[in-house]
This record gives sequence, C-alpha cells and structure tokens, in this order.
Amino acid sequence: MKSYRAAVLLSFLVGIGWLAAAQTLKPPVCGHTLTAIFRSPRPIRALDVQVTLPPGYSYVPGTTEIDCGGGFVPAPDPVIDGQTLTWYDPNDPEWNACDRVPGGVWARVRFRIEGDCTATGGTLVARWWWYEDGRQRYTERRQQVVVLFPDIT
Repeated sequence: MKSYRAAVLLSFLVGIGWLAAAQTLKPPVCGHTLTAIFRSPRPIRALDVQVTLPPGYSYVPGTTEIDCGGGFVPAPDPVIDGQTLTWYDPNDPEWNACDRVPGGVWARVRFRIEGDCTATGGTLVARWWWYEDGRQRYTERRQQVVVLFPDIT
C-alpha cells in the first residue's frame, strides 16, 4: 500500500507586451509558478525531482526555491535537457534536491516557467526518486496545462 503523496500545483500569471515601434501586439506571455510537492509519512533521504515541461514552455533561470521541511530557500537552477528539468547532479550522487526530509513533512520545489499563451498546452510530468528504509522508490504525477487564450491569433 502506498503511503506517500505527490502533486503538481500550477498558478498562472499573464503579461501582454507591446512593440513600441510597430505598435503591434506581441503574443501574450503566460508565466506559471509551478510547485512540485511530495510527502512521505516516514523520514526519507536523497530526494531528487524531475519535471518535464510541455512544448512551448521554458524554465525561467534563477527562480528555483526548495523547501525540505524548513521553509523555502533559493536553490541552484536544475540540469536542463530539452524540456526536462532535473534537480540533482548526475555526476555527484551527494547532490540532491533534498538530502533529508522528516516524515510527514511536505518537500517542495517551486520555480517559474513561461510560454506563449496561445501555445497548445500539453502535459507536465513530475517525477520523484528517494530512499526510504534503505530502498530507492519512485513516483510520478501528470498535470494537464490548459491554454488560457486558445482563440488569440
């Protein structure tokens, strides 16, 4: 029986920019604050987080904050491979999103992504790897990203 919980939360910000010289409307830019959250009733260690963004969205550098049970703190940018963001260093097994997380506490990775509001949307996938009771475990969650302005051309 699974006793852990995981989720992906999205909040939305919309900004519309103008080109001063041509006085034409640029495609609206949608900014999203994304929070990947995870909780286990037991203490865990070596929590790694990976998020795959849908096409048309990109990570905003310098926006990562991680909470391993003591509140959000600024954190390094993820390793980026195409649309996949990973909070760990594959060449250093000692570098994790969270080294340790107390049992019953939410671990959270929060960051910003941006994309054209007229993009087609898609599926965001968040994955978590961790060690609990000496065994590595894994889970993933999928979240549909809905287009905010599908009729703007």
